[in-house]
Amino acid sequence: MGARRELYEELAPSLAGDGLVSVGVFESHFSREEYIQVFVTEGIDRSTLRLQEGRSIVELSLADTLKHPLVTDFTKETLLRSLVTND
Repeated sequence: MGARRELYEELAPSLAGDGLVSVGVFESHFSREEYIQVFVTEGIDRSTLRLQEGRSIVELSLADTLKHPLVTDFTKETLLRSLVTND
């Protein structure tokens, strides 16, 4: 699966089994007719994460994510749409 390969390249995680669940496909806010597929997963051992390109991971609650000024509108919209879609 391409998503699993991309995750490994960016984070080097060990995913348990088939832990990726598709949230949905969303049209980019920056490029018309370009789409981004979003996945969620559980069961990642945080000690196995090796970030590439000097980036960092920040864990936020949903409420804090929706208020955070550095979280993009696209990300906020995708999170909200995924909650409606998966309920």
